[in-house]
Amino acid sequence: MAFLEKRKLKNRDSYRIVWYNPPSIRHTYKVGCVPKRIADQQLVRVESLLAEGKDPNAERAKRQSSFLLSSFLLSSLVNAFVEWAGPRLRPRTIEMYQSVVSSLIRQMGDLPPGDLTAERVEAYLSEMAARGLSATYINIHLRTLKALFRWAVEVTALLKIHPFTRVKPHATGVENGRSRISFLTSEQVAALFKAVSDEPDLLNLIQFYVWTGARRNEAFELTWGDVDFMGELVWLGDARSKTKRRRSVPMSARLRTMLVKIWAESAAKDGKDHVFAWASRQPNALSHRMIRLRKRVPGIPDDFSLHVLRHTFASHLIMSAVDLTTVASMLGHSTTKTTEIYSHLLPDHRKAAIANLPF
Repeated sequence: MAFLEKRKLKNRDSYRIVWYNPPSIRHTYKVGCVPKRIADQQLVRVESLLAEGKDPNAERAKRQSSFLLSSFLLSSLVNAFVEWAGPRLRPRTIEMYQSVVSSLIRQMGDLPPGDLTAERVEAYLSEMAARGLSATYINIHLRTLKALFRWAVEVTALLKIHPFTRVKPHATGVENGRSRISFLTSEQVAALFKAVSDEPDLLNLIQFYVWTGARRNEAFELTWGDVDFMGELVWLGDARSKTKRRRSVPMSARLRTMLVKIWAESAAKDGKDHVFAWASRQPNALSHRMIRLRKRVPGIPDDFSLHVLRHTFASHLIMSAVDLTTVASMLGHSTTKTTEIYSHLLPDHRKAAIANLPF
């Protein structure tokens, strides 16, 4: 029986897997400084190999050897990831990994993964910036590539080290050391609703984002089984979502009225049927429609997107003196640390909060 052994380092924990075979001989398999869940996954893999009578260290050496062959390319790596991710990640997430790697291959060729050095990655990102792509878009590509190679190191041990882990993201707008968050004012929200008033389906979806703070895909994947009219709750997220958990958002009266209207007009009302079926069928087209709205709504931020609607929901809660813990729970943040990006909105509203004291 194999087991995890943890060693406490200065800033984090290091793991290795230990087993005895025969009972008097100790064997170890280095896992390294990884999250506990990754170490647990490695333990399951080692136990599976031992049950098959294989040496885990020898099997790792074989994988690393094959990975270094010139025939094992970036396309091979992403194909291996897709096979692993199939039962674990959402289809759209997997498609994003494929899209990012395809873009990299078009620009730099189908290289062996070991040849993708930090210098080459930085050159690739600089080329994207030269084409006028936003820092946010570039950083999404960088995060995706980093995650893919981290998987190769930590989960499958295809790589011994991450070749470009220290490549830094491109700078985005900052104010006073904090990332600048784009959100809509109350007047801009009203103008946005008016601009799409002649497109009822789009208006309903935009209002859903503004009134729930849902992530982009959470609205696409919302089914009638996630809508609790009796409890006046909307359930968002699932086991394969960003935070691996479901959360509930209370229905406002306006949101409830809107959802009841959609339900009454919908031909498909089964619990598995999508509330916004039309949007779930064409997510990329919807993103382009958001870009076109930048020209139609006066004063709307230049980087307006569906995610700005989520920021709008959170920002107005914060400005209404709702505490960070409550906002974090409705956004699906696992801690308030992420929610603190909105805390710069608090100073302007502290006087109003003081005025509400009952004494």
